[in-house]
Amino acid sequence: MVSTFAAVRVIWLWLLPVSVESPLDARQIVNVISPIVLGLLPVVGTTVFVLMCSDRIRREWEHAAATDYLTGLPNRRTLNQEGVRMFDAARQAKAALTVAMLDVDHFKLINDNFGHETGDAALCHLTRVLKEAAGATAVLARMGGEEFVVVLPGVEGEAARHYMDELRRQVLVNPLRLDGQVVSMSISIGVSWRGEADVNFRSVLRRADRAVYQAKELGRNSVVIVTPENDLASATLRATAAPT
Repeated sequence: MVSTFAAVRVIWLWLLPVSVESPLDARQIVNVISPIVLGLLPVVGTTVFVLMCSDRIRREWEHAAATDYLTGLPNRRTLNQEGVRMFDAARQAKAALTVAMLDVDHFKLINDNFGHETGDAALCHLTRVLKEAAGATAVLARMGGEEFVVVLPGVEGEAARHYMDELRRQVLVNPLRLDGQVVSMSISIGVSWRGEADVNFRSVLRRADRAVYQAKELGRNSVVIVTPENDLASATLRATAAPT
C-alpha cells in the first residue's frame, strides 16, 4: 500500500506544472500532505484487516452456532428456525409437511462394544447415508445424541410412510465398515404431518417424538405414524435383525 502511494506521488509530481506565482504551489502541498497520508496508511490498512478478520470470525461463529459439531448437520436451534419457516410456508399454501424423528437403535451398545470413537464414526456414516437417501428437498438435522429429525415438504400419508421406510431400509443395508469391522445399525422412526388444527411446528414435532417412542416399544427398526386427525399410532414393522 505504501509503495503504491509512493509511485502515485512520483507520477503526480512529474505531471504537475511548476507554478512560480503561488507562494504554495501544488508540489509543496503534496510534500506537506505526503507524510500525513503515509502515516495514516498503516492505520487504515490495519483497520481494514481487523474488520475483514472480524467479519470472517463472525461468519465462522454463526456457522458453528447453527451446525452440529460432529456431523455438520443443522443443530436443534437451526431446526427450530427452519421448521417454523417451513411450517408457516406450508400452512399459508395449504400444503403438506411431514416431520419425522429418527433414533438409532441400541446405540449405547456400539459405544460399549467398539468405543466412543467408533460411535462418532457411526453417526457420521449414518449422516451420509441419510443425506443421500433423504434427497435435496428434505431438511435433515441432528437433535443431539443419536436422535435426528427429517422435515419433508409436500409429502404426507402413505407417501410419507414409504419415504421413511426407505430411509430405515437404507440404514439397515449400509453398515459402517471400519478397520475390518462391520458396525450394523438400525433406526426407529416416528412420523407425523401437518394437520389443519396444528398451530405451529412444535405440535407436529411432538407427535413425531411420541411416535418414535412407540416404534421402540414395538421392537425397533420400524416406522410408526401418529396421524394429526385421530392422534393414533399405526406401525410399519420390519425384521429387527441387521445384516452382518
